[in-house]
Amino acid sequence: MEDIEFMPPIESKSYFGIAVGDSTMTHAKVLLPGSLKSGEGAFPVHYMLWKKDTLGYTFGEDTVESIHIWDSRGTTHQGVRVGSTFAEIKQFLKNPVVHGSELESSVYVFHEKQLYRVDYYDANYNIDISQIPDSVRVMEIVVTKN
Repeated sequence: MEDIEFMPPIESKSYFGIAVGDSTMTHAKVLLPGSLKSGEGAFPVHYMLWKKDTLGYTFGEDTVESIHIWDSRGTTHQGVRVGSTFAEIKQFLKNPVVHGSELESSVYVFHEKQLYRVDYYDANYNIDISQIPDSVRVMEIVVTKN
């Protein structure tokens, strides 16, 4: 088995040994400071690196405020991973709560302390899940402190 074939599970407050609330300096060997541009502007982030792979990033300059996972090898305890379909989310989570973002029209599925950004766009906050095609995939998993 290659080193990267197995990734640790996506926990409620952590991933890859990095937890929400940790000092970014504690993980300096795997967190590379950088910048991420979005429709809301440019933000300082720390990219999570494993050998030649970028697993995602952490938000927060000195303290990890959220963990954003792009890599498809990690999975939540419910079975959701980057690349999961909306049909799988409905199966794993039963009654997903979905909200859109007015600013970027990004759509997120909310579950406990995790958000699943899906490849579907809607500026409305409240979204009827029947609108979202079953084939839509998870693009990013976000672990938050709330």
